Amino acid sequence: MVKIRLVPGVAVFFLFVASVPAQDTDRYDFKSSYGATVTYSPNSSHILIGRAEGREITTVGFEYTHRLWGGRRFRLDYSSEISPFYRESDPAIYGVTETYNGYRVTVNYPSPSRTIQSHADIVGQDCTTFYPACVPMHAIQGPNEITYGFAVTPVGLRAVLRPAHRVQPTFALNTGFIVSQRAIPIDGAASFNFQVLFGPGVQIFTSKQSSFRMEYLLRHISNGGSANLNPGIDQGIFRISFTYHR
Repeated sequence: MVKIRLVPGVAVFFLFVASVPAQDTDRYDFKSSYGATVTYSPNSSHILIGRAEGREITTVGFEYTHRLWGGRRFRLDYSSEISPFYRESDPAIYGVTETYNGYRVTVNYPSPSRTIQSHADIVGQDCTTFYPACVPMHAIQGPNEITYGFAVTPVGLRAVLRPAHRVQPTFALNTGFIVSQRAIPIDGAASFNFQVLFGPGVQIFTSKQSSFRMEYLLRHISNGGSANLNPGIDQGIFRISFTYHR
């Protein structure tokens, strides 16, 4: 399994920013902005404290930004985001197989069971069917399970360097929550989860009033111990925003 890490994304962004000449002298600055934003991550792994693997998450939403403080070299913005579309894809198993002395037993689950590991093989052992022997149970893999919801990050900050220039390096920190139609990332967890996102990006103005921003962030999702199970999700995500400034 390929694990997404934060460090390569950071390096790519800063190499890109460093390669763009600072040729504009007029201020590409603003008091507030409105925009559309999309996030995507094809995977998840144990980066910090999250243990759920193989989660693919896509969000689509809107953002609002307001300047808190600004100078010619540095600006600090308040930012918030609401994503009415939240889609999570979780790996699942559809049953188990057991083999002992040439005999093979297959048990199909009445409904798929989402797993923490993305490629679960041995998911336990059966000490009853072939008693007194305890036989490992091998997972029957199946299509991922899809869960929908919405996400809100009402509290956020974004530091912006070189606000007088067309190309501006950024660093964002957003906190909020996710409400889903069922527990995520597995059964026994919670349908209300907290999330925190942080990481670097670059904002490029295409005119005095419009820009797009590319970011590579680390996102952590957790129910904070409010449910019986809390495996958590860590993943690197790509966020693209298109904004109008005034």
